Amino acid sequence: SDTIKSCEEKFQGLAAEFKHYFKKNKIPQGYTPVSFRKALISNNSSPGGHTVYQFQFSDGIASVSVFIEQITAQSSEQKGYAENGVNGVLKLGPVSVAGKTIGNQQITVLGAIPVSSAMHFLDAVKRQEPEL
Repeated sequence: SDTIKSCEEKFQGLAAEFKHYFKKNKIPQGYTPVSFRKALISNNSSPGGHTVYQFQFSDGIASVSVFIEQITAQSSEQKGYAENGVNGVLKLGPVSVAGKTIGNQQITVLGAIPVSSAMHFLDAVKRQEPEL
């Protein structure tokens, strides 16, 4: 049916994006990618905008989002990423927030998961070359 074909196409797109952004066999065991979104974020201080990717993973009980934000020289200056990038881990009740800067990317992990799993997700992200 058309619904099944549409779901298969979405899954193939998710699989391709997952392979592009994550190291093979490096996400925490038991988690699988369940969705992917790409958005252009712009505001008054960044009129051209910048791209943010969101991957959502689940192990059937917990879910976690991994955000990959492309940092340009302009967004780095305006947002203070060079000095104030999200680098470290914070635990707020059951929610872990972890982040680090890899090359031209700010990686942020958010979910009701153990800190060790959040760090594992951070380490699973591949460094991407800057877009030209």
